[in-house]
Amino acid sequence: MVYVSCNLPIQARDIEILNEAGYQLKKVSLVDQFLHTSHLEIGVLFEK
Repeated sequence: MVYVSCNLPIQARDIEILNEAGYQLKKVSLVDQFLHTSHLEIGVLFEK
């Protein structure tokens, strides 16, 4: 599963929940989808 978010605190909470549900975090990547803003999206890859 790929989870993309621009809200790191919420994503960190959800990573914990998904981890407890048996999903393993495999990779984290920062993505700059909107080049002229200060926002970054965080992409996380999970496997179950």
